[in-house]
Amino acid sequence: MKTVVLSTNDHENYLGYLPYTQAAWNHFGWNTLTFYIGNQSIESSKQNKIINLNSISGYRDETVLQVSRLFGANFTEGLIMTGDVDMIPLSNYWQPDKNFWTVYGEDLTDYKHYPMCYISAPDYLWKKVICEKSVKDLLDKYTQSKSETFDEWWYVDQDIITERLKPLCPTSIDRGFIYQGIAKGRIDRIAWQQTSQLEGLKIDAHMPRPFNEKSASDLILKYLISNK
Repeated sequence: MKTVVLSTNDHENYLGYLPYTQAAWNHFGWNTLTFYIGNQSIESSKQNKIINLNSISGYRDETVLQVSRLFGANFTEGLIMTGDVDMIPLSNYWQPDKNFWTVYGEDLTDYKHYPMCYISAPDYLWKKVICEKSVKDLLDKYTQSKSETFDEWWYVDQDIITERLKPLCPTSIDRGFIYQGIAKGRIDRIAWQQTSQLEGLKIDAHMPRPFNEKSASDLILKYLISNK
């Protein structure tokens, strides 16, 4: 079994894209597991599990949700890969090692971080690296998770996984750039029209803000349904 781990709150910029992101991953043979903090009743299924979380006193919900993705192996088995709920896959690009760590796009951070999109390993390796019992236990070890500086608290999940994986020398697959810091093969919200019109393989789409249902529907129709 292959599972992509996502997370979201009730903000439409994230929750609005969830069904499209789930459908896209399912199309390429991946289940999804989504950690959720909010007040909606979201349908959970064998193929697309929803794990409801509570807020943690002293920590932002955003931080709890971001870091919760590191605990996916506690809720599913097999090959597990992290993803973002507003990042829709457009091709069957991901072929990670079934027995070891694979990280994608380290070059996108100038080799300073492993991006949370996309880190993959079998469940038993995840449990060895993330051995804490809870999100709170893990966050309590990283003071930047409570920082008032955005670039410190927002990237604490990447800080954690990069620190723990670096000594293991995971298989690292560079992504490359189009231009302006945009990943190769990505349709990106900061240059939506330009990146949509470029030729070549489309790998994923970083979705617009605010939530745009038409953009999501058009992507599913063009890259998934029409290519069956």
